[in-house]
Amino acid sequence: MAGITAWKAGRIRDARRIWDLDDQSPKWRARGDAYITALTYPDPARNESSETVLADDPSIRDLSWLTILAAQRGDFAAAERWLAQGRTAAETMAAEAEEEWQRILPGAFSDAVHGYVAIGRGEVASGAAELSDALARMAEVGVGGWTHQVLRFELGKALLELDRPQEAAGYFSTFNHFDAGVPVQAWLYLGHAYAAMGEDQEAREYYELFVKAWSDCDPELEPLRSEAEAALQGLQQVAD
Repeated sequence: MAGITAWKAGRIRDARRIWDLDDQSPKWRARGDAYITALTYPDPARNESSETVLADDPSIRDLSWLTILAAQRGDFAAAERWLAQGRTAAETMAAEAEEEWQRILPGAFSDAVHGYVAIGRGEVASGAAELSDALARMAEVGVGGWTHQVLRFELGKALLELDRPQEAAGYFSTFNHFDAGVPVQAWLYLGHAYAAMGEDQEAREYYELFVKAWSDCDPELEPLRSEAEAALQGLQQVAD
């Protein structure tokens, strides 16, 4: 819990120091680092370290993380290679599946990660459509977890970029306090969504929550806090 508390406050270094002391497998730590970098800020050194660990006999889940990490650092050729491996593994798993959810989930995950990569390349509309469809299929079988949270969060940001704030707010509102550091950043984007809808009071409340939560965040995250502070100032000027 101490690591999650530090993460919620935007103190990523503290969170990692705490988690590094945990008696967990290298794969678990690598997945945790992948989750952090995908939802907060890119950390090339951590990405490379995580990729090295995850690339050793990767599971379908590991292949998803490898694709996401490669896309985040802009290496789309590597992302496509990992994605292709993930699709092959998903097809094999689906062919051998005994239950319906086992047939649906692998392909849906692959399609969702492909949508994530497309958004990263600037193909926001097509990537968001693919990601939305894949997440709907994943919801049918009750999937959750870290990768799913990253994909939902990315879709929310894409919908904001596509000027669909109401839909974006719907995604950001789905995160709860068990989702580690995600809800705190969701407050920033909920502020943006409500501001775009002209609901200034709701926007102000979320911006204030975010600024307060990250009042002592890492220097790398200060631009996000400043973004919320500037948005608050803009709303105040409109009100005056």
